[in-house]
Amino acid sequence: MRTHILNYIVDALALLVMLAMIVTGLWLRYVLPPGSRGGHGLSLWGLTRHDWGDVHFWLAVALAALLLLHVALHWGWVCTWTGVCVRAGRRAPTGVSRGREWVLGLVTLIAVAAVVSGAVWLGRSRLARVEEDGSHERAGRGWRGGRGALVLPADPTPFTRAR
Repeated sequence: MRTHILNYIVDALALLVMLAMIVTGLWLRYVLPPGSRGGHGLSLWGLTRHDWGDVHFWLAVALAALLLLHVALHWGWVCTWTGVCVRAGRRAPTGVSRGREWVLGLVTLIAVAAVVSGAVWLGRSRLARVEEDGSHERAGRGWRGGRGALVLPADPTPFTRAR
């Protein structure tokens, strides 16, 4: 398959997945708001808020995979332009090695991965449990919400703060 046709297919799929993510995000925010499972029992096409949250997550995974493929297909461009940006403001040497451009491209990829990983780590490290009285308590490692989350007993005594 020709490269430009593959690029077009990957980019078109990425666009469709992005649009689906936008739509499911809007549904989660406005059509099936938090608490819609409670007394309302709302569902959209047989899927509850949590089900649509799962769809939204897997769309994000698909988009990440398509974006990685997109970057792989344009790797030469990434390496070249990273080198151009690093040399900005300085006189560019006439014969920049391909190896150096690849190293700069890898550094860019590692920096992007570090930012994403750091954001996930920061989110997990700042989790807090909201008590019934509205106060916040640090949740610690392993606390997760959503499907498979810790089910609290009817007696809240073990979870109250020591005075």
